Amino acid sequence: AGPRPDVRELLKEARRRLLGGVHIAFSGVIPNGIDPAASREWRLAEDMGAVCHRQLDPDVTHLVAVLRPSEDGGLTDKIRRAMESDTIEVVSLDWLLSCFGAWRRMEEGDYRV
Repeated sequence: AGPRPDVRELLKEARRRLLGGVHIAFSGVIPNGIDPAASREWRLAEDMGAVCHRQLDPDVTHLVAVLRPSEDGGLTDKIRRAMESDTIEVVSLDWLLSCFGAWRRMEEGDYRV
């Protein structure tokens, strides 16, 4: 018998499968002036197997968004474009955090923005 697998590595691998096939962009989540790839939210999504994008592009399946109080209801251009799309789920940051906490992909409908 060979060496026993490291439980930490097994858990990392299991977590990497949670959001496999999910492509995420962010709006209102990562402060301007910060490299998005260095943010906690970006790294969290990648740790769960998602591919993160800086902009909305044809591969994006999910926009993780935080609405900011404003005259236009907090809708950024990115949020508006995603909502007009038939292929992008617009969800709150709570969706991403809940997926992490529950160790499963949560139902997007419960977290729609």
